[in-house]
Amino acid sequence: MFFTFAVIALAVGLHAGVLLPVLGASLVAGMALGAAFTASMRGMLAGITPRERAGLLATVYLVSYAGAAVTGLIAGRLSRIVGLAEIATGYAALVVVACGVALVVTRRGHVK
Repeated sequence: MFFTFAVIALAVGLHAGVLLPVLGASLVAGMALGAAFTASMRGMLAGITPRERAGLLATVYLVSYAGAAVTGLIAGRLSRIVGLAEIATGYAALVVVACGVALVVTRRGHVK
């Protein structure tokens, strides 16, 4: 939830052209993402044997880095057409949707 609000604040700060809120929102978003990633890794690793860890970690990092690479490539292509603030707004919209979906799915009990 902090991550979602921080990304929205980041996009708003970019549109306003004010540096301090952008830096503060970036800091909060980074800390929130790190905390969420750490918690999810602990949860996943708790339920598997040490033999299965290498495969799971390789898969998690592959998906994570591929997702970052794809969004980076898309942002790079879009930068020829639109500015940074618009790209950040689109990213913020995707974050809000993804966090909303994750919240709904976990509230329904589909993810254990």
